[in-house]
Amino acid sequence: MTDVNRRGKAIAISTAVLGVVVLVAAGLAAKDRIREEWYLHKLKTGEQNEREVAAEVLGELKCNRAVPLLVELLRDESTARNLLEPLTGKRRHLKIHYAAGSLEKIGAPAVASLANCLDHPNPLVRVQAANVLLKMGRETCGPIFAKAQALMESDQILDEISARMDSEL
Repeated sequence: MTDVNRRGKAIAISTAVLGVVVLVAAGLAAKDRIREEWYLHKLKTGEQNEREVAAEVLGELKCNRAVPLLVELLRDESTARNLLEPLTGKRRHLKIHYAAGSLEKIGAPAVASLANCLDHPNPLVRVQAANVLLKMGRETCGPIFAKAQALMESDQILDEISARMDSEL
């Protein structure tokens, strides 16, 4: 075998190895994107338990693209109704919506959408949004933090929730 043949064979092998390395690196880089797409799909189309898992994972991934879907779930009247959990007799308490926790993990990209929820006609949605904003903190939320804080300190919101609880008994 001549030097040219050996050199050509070495170049071919190194090119093949480099190609495999690039393919593996691209696969690893795309893994998170594929995972994100899967959970976004489950958040849109899955059963209740699948949506809850998807929301949790997307929150952990801090997926900005999930914000509109999570806010839509937070605003949904049917899921808001399920937030009233019976305790004893006529007393009830408010559960935290699974989308709220995920929005909190995503952080600043969710602030504007949550701020819009503060004016929602359903007091349960307003309280959930305000609670998330307060957990994010003044630094993350900016001026909307004061509005969320005022809402949570308002007697009116408590009266609205109490009236809603009474009407759903």
